[in-house]
Amino acid sequence: MSTHKPGPATVSPAQRIAYPALGAALVTVATIFIQIPMPAGQGYANLGDGVIFILAALFGPLVGAAAGGIGSALADVLTGYAVWAPFTLIIKGLEGWIAARLVHETFRARGLTPPVLLGFVAAALWMMAGYFLAGALLAGSWEAAVVGLPFNALQGGVSLAAASALLGTLRAALRGTAHSKRPTAG
Repeated sequence: MSTHKPGPATVSPAQRIAYPALGAALVTVATIFIQIPMPAGQGYANLGDGVIFILAALFGPLVGAAAGGIGSALADVLTGYAVWAPFTLIIKGLEGWIAARLVHETFRARGLTPPVLLGFVAAALWMMAGYFLAGALLAGSWEAAVVGLPFNALQGGVSLAAASALLGTLRAALRGTAHSKRPTAG
């Protein structure tokens, strides 16, 4: 059994730019691909969080935060939710950073374990809280913001399940490509 962990100790400057940029593009596409509008103007549910969780687990805080914030905010701008984009940049950027800080090293060492799943749950709870506050601010109503909570909870749960289903296969594939260079926690 190989003890190789995905990701080398050093990466090039080009890779430090490319991985977050490619991650942001993946998050944008996943966020746009399926959008379920929420009532009371509370935004939309999507699958982008699943990609944020995957990138955070595989590549660490830099990629998780940049891809989550930039990719999700870009999706807001491209799909008519630009008013949400500044909030999304912060909420999803921190979601990616939180997920990565809590799961990246454990996932690299031991794979998908209960602590990794709890890290994703913590990041999803942050996302729910962030959008609750942003929704209340934008709608001028706590009641309107409450309407979005079940949708954000469903989004977090589905994203956690999707990421969990894919991460084992992705981890195995990356372990088999020791010659490639990927950024680690940063």
